[in-house]
Amino acid sequence: MYPLCSYFDHYLLCSNFVILFLQCDLRAWSFEFSLPNLSSTLHYDVHFVTQYGVFTGIGCFTLYISHCFPPKYCDVLHKAALHLGRWQRVEIKNVHVPYSTWTESAMWNQGALVKHSKELFKAEGISNAAEPGHSGHSRFYSLFKNPATAAQLVWFLLVFLLFAEVFVLVQSHTWNDLFSIQLLIMINCKTLYSMTRVYFVVKKIYHEEKVIISKFNN
Repeated sequence: MYPLCSYFDHYLLCSNFVILFLQCDLRAWSFEFSLPNLSSTLHYDVHFVTQYGVFTGIGCFTLYISHCFPPKYCDVLHKAALHLGRWQRVEIKNVHVPYSTWTESAMWNQGALVKHSKELFKAEGISNAAEPGHSGHSRFYSLFKNPATAAQLVWFLLVFLLFAEVFVLVQSHTWNDLFSIQLLIMINCKTLYSMTRVYFVVKKIYHEEKVIISKFNN
């Protein structure tokens, strides 16, 4: 089923690519060679082609995300993020507060206070192996601490995209515009169906995990 869906998506994307750029090539080709069979006035709908290009770009992006980040792979990244943890820079006026010197060979528990690069950091994660002050580690933890958040953003983006495409479809009158938008809607409906299943399943799973972690910490 997966290869069939992939071939179907690739076929529709190639069709959209041809529809999007064929008008540009035809326009440049006809003016360059001045073909007698074509009228001297060639209408080129820049507004629609721009809209179609934006819709195609966003649709390809969401399709790429759904194929490259399946739930199983996101769960691996989520576990890595929990192991990595995150440090929050703190300013403590009391100089007598006990702290430890950070070392990469140790795993730090939640709430641990360490000193690194002449600054104090407090551990936020359950386990913390990240380097304090490392922006890349912090971004990775924020992104994959709860994969349902990223899935929710992609899901809302797809819903907004489909509403926009339906709105443009209702206002379209020419056959090529109707055909082009319908192709995009077919692709995005399939992607939205997949993301809807992933989003609600992942949301429930990580909500239960969050409850268990909260009980464990308390």
